[in-house]
Amino acid sequence: AKSLPPAERAQLLSLYEQILDRHPDSSELRYGYAVLLELNNQPDKALATSQALLTESPENPAVITLHARLVKNTQGNDKAIAF
Repeated sequence: AKSLPPAERAQLLSLYEQILDRHPDSSELRYGYAVLLELNNQPDKALATSQALLTESPENPAVITLHARLVKNTQGNDKAIAF
């Protein structure tokens, strides 16, 4: 998705939102949604999504890594290190 032009990433984000409406409990879809939010310059929404995922799956390395990156990008290195 990162290599897609911004307009196509926005379309993909819209598609994810439609699918999430049908499958709100899918952690895999919500993880992808958080990544797409980040790629679409919506880091606060991405962080909120990753926080919810982290609450549900605190041992998941992919979720931990995503959340740490989002914390770093939105709140700075000190917060990410403390996380």
